[in-house]
Amino acid sequence: MLLNAAPLAAAGERNAVDTAVAGAMASLAESCGAAGGEWALHRPGASEAEAGALARSAEAVGGETRWLEASIVDLSQGLEAATKRVSRKHRQSMRHSRERGLVFAEEPGALEGVYALHLSQSRAWGAHRPQPLALSRALLAHGAARLFTLRRNGELLSGTLALDGPHETFAWWSGTHPEGRRLNAFPLLLWSVAEWAAATGRARFNLGASTGLQMVASFKSALGAATERYPVRWLDARHAPAPARALAALQTFVRRGREFGAKQDASDHSRGAGANQDASDHSRGAG
Repeated sequence: MLLNAAPLAAAGERNAVDTAVAGAMASLAESCGAAGGEWALHRPGASEAEAGALARSAEAVGGETRWLEASIVDLSQGLEAATKRVSRKHRQSMRHSRERGLVFAEEPGALEGVYALHLSQSRAWGAHRPQPLALSRALLAHGAARLFTLRRNGELLSGTLALDGPHETFAWWSGTHPEGRRLNAFPLLLWSVAEWAAATGRARFNLGASTGLQMVASFKSALGAATERYPVRWLDARHAPAPARALAALQTFVRRGREFGAKQDASDHSRGAGANQDASDHSRGAG
């Protein structure tokens, strides 16, 4: 499991860097006989034209380009400005949740408990495959992720594992107890993470993808998030051994009719729609 995104590049050198990295990715796929995979090319703050140019560079990697969306809470102007973009209904709901005694904390030791809540919810998500617990544990150990929780009287009601860097915090996966859902714990959890991110100098809080489910998109918009579109390159199995190519073909057949993002439009590389998300988990996304 790798977490890769658009390559960093100095000003004026993006096209050259993107082309070089795409070539390296193509060589890697060939050398290891890759049967599939995906390259998430989210470069926060990029214009649609820049994202389109990045997608064209990625065409060197076998496969097809799909377009997803990320919901971003802008923290660059401070928490007060971000709070003004939150809907009045959500502000009232979160205030009531705090009055009921819900307490926010960064709590890496609660990983197993939060993961259990996540597994309980994910059973209703059909083909969803939770990320391995060992991966989340390693990310926490290396400082690449943080675990945040909400409790009441010591009882774990909700939690999320967030990938974290100097400029952005990304709510990757989460779990909420049924009692927590009754108490509207999840909106408070996410906004509390946004408050933490603002206080620690992060410029963005990423809520992940939601296009395709209007209820989820509306929820994130009510938290003051704006939408950014970005390309994802789906690797094909052209370099894989015959059995792997056959398996990839079978997967393509099984996936027919399921939405995983809009295909790249040949006339406009910057248009597209995002992947479906389950309405019960507002924080899932691609990153």
